[in-house]
Amino acid sequence: MHWTRSADIVIVGMGISGGPVIDEIVGSHAGCIEIIDRGDASADWLGKSFDEHVLSRSPGLSIPVRDDWVEFRDSEGRLSRLQKWWSARPAGGGSWLWYGQLSRFQASDLRMPALLRDVPRHTARDWPLSYNTLGDHYRPVEEKLQPYGSSYGMASTQYATVECETFVERPEASDFERQMIDRLSHTGLHPYVGQTVLGGRAYDVHPVDPMALESDCAAPGPLRLRQTWLGLLRKRLDNAANVRLTGRTVVTRLLTERGDVRGVETVTLEKDGTAVTERISAPLVVLACGALETTRILLMSDLPDRHQRLGRSFTLTLERVAYLLTDIPRSSRQLDIRAGLFANVVVKDFYQPAGAKSPVKGGKFALYDGYAAELPYRHIHNLGLTGRSLAKFLDAERTHYTVKVSFKGESIPWDGKWVELGSTRNIFGLPVPRICYTPHPHDTAVVAFAEHAIHAFARHLNASDRVLQPAPQGHGLVSAHHHGGAVFGTDPRHAVLDANAECYEARGLFVADSSVMPTSGATNSSLTAMALAHRLGRFLALRSGRPTDRAAPDGGDSGRAHSIPSQPTDHQRMDTMDNAAGATLPPDGSPIALAGFADLIDHYDAFVLDQWGVLHEGNRLFDGVLPLLAEMARRDKEVMILTNSSKSSIRNVRRLETRFGLDRSHYQALISSADLVHDWVVGTYPIGNLRTPSTVFVYADEGDEQLLDGTGVRVVDDVAQADAVLMLSLPVTDTPDQHRHWMTEAARARLPLVCPSNDLHTVRPSGVYGGMAGVIGGYTALGGLCHNLGKPSPHVFAVCARQMATADPRRILMVGDQIASDVVGAQSHGWDTALVKTGAGQLVSELSAVRPDYVIEELRL
Repeated sequence: MHWTRSADIVIVGMGISGGPVIDEIVGSHAGCIEIIDRGDASADWLGKSFDEHVLSRSPGLSIPVRDDWVEFRDSEGRLSRLQKWWSARPAGGGSWLWYGQLSRFQASDLRMPALLRDVPRHTARDWPLSYNTLGDHYRPVEEKLQPYGSSYGMASTQYATVECETFVERPEASDFERQMIDRLSHTGLHPYVGQTVLGGRAYDVHPVDPMALESDCAAPGPLRLRQTWLGLLRKRLDNAANVRLTGRTVVTRLLTERGDVRGVETVTLEKDGTAVTERISAPLVVLACGALETTRILLMSDLPDRHQRLGRSFTLTLERVAYLLTDIPRSSRQLDIRAGLFANVVVKDFYQPAGAKSPVKGGKFALYDGYAAELPYRHIHNLGLTGRSLAKFLDAERTHYTVKVSFKGESIPWDGKWVELGSTRNIFGLPVPRICYTPHPHDTAVVAFAEHAIHAFARHLNASDRVLQPAPQGHGLVSAHHHGGAVFGTDPRHAVLDANAECYEARGLFVADSSVMPTSGATNSSLTAMALAHRLGRFLALRSGRPTDRAAPDGGDSGRAHSIPSQPTDHQRMDTMDNAAGATLPPDGSPIALAGFADLIDHYDAFVLDQWGVLHEGNRLFDGVLPLLAEMARRDKEVMILTNSSKSSIRNVRRLETRFGLDRSHYQALISSADLVHDWVVGTYPIGNLRTPSTVFVYADEGDEQLLDGTGVRVVDDVAQADAVLMLSLPVTDTPDQHRHWMTEAARARLPLVCPSNDLHTVRPSGVYGGMAGVIGGYTALGGLCHNLGKPSPHVFAVCARQMATADPRRILMVGDQIASDVVGAQSHGWDTALVKTGAGQLVSELSAVRPDYVIEELRL
């Protein structure tokens, strides 16, 4: 095969998915990086001023609007065009312009089959990663976006200020937003302010005073493109010697050989209209060009598609739009004018419409000042009003606020929705994707509920007039948020990609956009797409371009994880950690002895607390815990709970709340080592070169094996049939003889033993007993390899640190009751440590080689 040129990695797309991948890889990858985008890569679009028409037509920002469409075939077989409204984008997706409206998925969005039991499992699959893992990648993306107009998770009308010269700071909510929050609180749903600073778009509209706009305004005002994360990234690329940016180009197909990606075939549209075909050799290709374009490339490539999954599990977010003319008078205060310009009140909930046989997941309502945020000429398009009706509507809203209600809802993947190659071709001469779409019954139920809710909003806002777009049919039912077509999962029979987003049938091919999503969330999916792209970018950056060591999967393979060189080593030195527990501290009192924490609270910004033996003993919360946590909250201290547990963080959180009355107002997050075990099993948390298992032998106390529910891994009773041993917990009545047979057989077979704890002791309501360290020590004595993901392993401490707002390790105090687990692990991470003399700590009389900074009687003030 003739190659035009070569690269070490090719990244296709520079939008909201390509950007995070590029941001992570550039600087960490020493080889040649080629970035391919449909926009004109040579155009200088930073810092320019455009009107909206120029913005949408500029070759540096977009492909022509007339070519930004796909075919849509409804349930009756009718064909129409579906416009992709994000055509105006600076060399990427439209959410670079709109990212002030982004929000996280909720945990239930990743677990659809568990909630919707009447949805066939072969069409809707749970995600192969935990919500906590996804959260690790939401945060850095949000931090990247926030200086440019985005903020997330606001639960009140308070506004945070941002130090940024491009913003007018908003010290408080506008009257408009306050009144909306107050009135909508009576709907039974839960409104909150979803944006904390003026703006949120990548451009500003002038003038900002909505009352200065003429009601018959048909021409847009000037748009000033604002500096963005993407803009800064573009500057980095211009200065990177190993980056080649190729514009006005699309990938026609992938080139593969014997299950490995070899490169890509591209077509470039020259300015004179000539199409030039090239072949770029590369051992690593990342598709980040959107769900439809990625699916089109995969369908045109020579992939076996053994299980007929390409183009399947496809969804588009459901949509409903309404305009409500309220009785809230427009304020002339400058604060209200500016704050109301992009006012964003969100109502987001999950619900079950009356009469539904099973839970129907819901969506998100975003409510805006329609007049200011949309401008009258947009109303004309959106409302379809003409003549007197339009004049009346526009005239009334000059004096009172008009609320635009935009609903985005979850669409259910099933056999009635897929993507195929269409019959028409685009300007590059390639077939456009065709969406074949029959709504699932849940889709129509969600839309019906949305209409009911919109009418409730109208009543509570005393709307004197309302305009609801006609009931949607065909492509009018959906919006432009696309998901699926190349979903990831742990079973190649039901997924195109493995849990690391690498193609099962083409090693070296990764996907970084929303086509990997097995389900659509009940909100805008752009932030989640960016988080997934960041996850993949971090993964590839850590690999530093080295080839994968994953064996070629076949039809029965459940997926294998890659190694990440910078992750902790394959197994911890258990003997060293265990010896720390037996060490004694000289009786010179070098740790500071305290009765409580009253004198320590102001010395640290964050406190990481062990759970068992520190907060409680299983049935009873220690007396001083609640007052201490309340005082920490009052002083705005960050509190994390880090537990070696056989149960997921979700089960731990639920137990703390129901049994002990500890809710999320008392701490910021709980990290359970069991989540890491779960994520390793499904292939989303690598442990060095250790392969993820398809069968496991499990040793656990009764009920703890449910950690594996939904993972797809098969639990076997015969250790000879297992790929690995999971030791999750240890019944207190166990004796070493009960483990000898399976341990001997597993060690002889060189099976890895993976566990969430290597604690020397375990705390129970009836007392303190021997922990799993004794059994694990016995396994290592037989020659077996153990992989502890709990404390003192750096694995779980690293996960905890990534979730913390406090970055300086000198400002973090770890509080535990075991030297070997809590003190050793925290000190290796650079944190100060406190040993409490409750739980297993009451057994410590003398300490030596490993010394905590403090020895404290109990967790209290």
